[in-house]
Amino acid sequence: YNEKALTPSVGLVIKPVENVSLYANYIQGLQQGPQAPPGTVNAGQVFAPYLAEQYEAGAKVDSGSMGATLAFYQIGLPNSYIDPSTNVFGLNGEQRNRGIELNMFGEITPGVRLLGGISYIDSVLINTVGGVDDGNRGIAVPVWRAVLGAEWDTPFIPGFTLTGRVIRNDSMFIDTANLQSIPAWTRVDIGARYSIQRANGQPIVIRARIDNLL
Repeated sequence: YNEKALTPSVGLVIKPVENVSLYANYIQGLQQGPQAPPGTVNAGQVFAPYLAEQYEAGAKVDSGSMGATLAFYQIGLPNSYIDPSTNVFGLNGEQRNRGIELNMFGEITPGVRLLGGISYIDSVLINTVGGVDDGNRGIAVPVWRAVLGAEWDTPFIPGFTLTGRVIRNDSMFIDTANLQSIPAWTRVDIGARYSIQRANGQPIVIRARIDNLL
């Protein structure tokens, strides 16, 4: 297909005091249409492109060693799903996600860094066919999601860093009728990296990671 669209974006940043930024933006984006996945009746079918729309406003505080951001946002995009009764992949109305996200980052002590955040998402389906699924939650969107990661530059081996991360995901619906769901889950990841310094070149970094340790 050959499709065109005008996709405006506008943003504003205000710094009322040092180290504090207030911002707001509006963005439209022309997105490639989804493709029916393998295993569905219409596998391989490509749908027309669509316009995604996002509003966002928030604040950022950065003290140098530590910082935090707070964001309020709304994202609207077509709702794509697999009909469980026909196994046909298609579009049905719109999914509107409104959320609040708090992130924190920085170095709490020399050699120890934290990066984490928590999100609340109000996902709702609107303008579905016949209004059957209006008001239901979007597929695979948790109400709450939290992530906390840490890095430690070990003092006993210069250049050697240990990393870890914990992800907590709330339960999610997997159908537009909100009759089927998967329970909440927690994932633990660990890793390490070693930086080899070179006199006449960029450092060589060796990384290792285990996702879902438990």
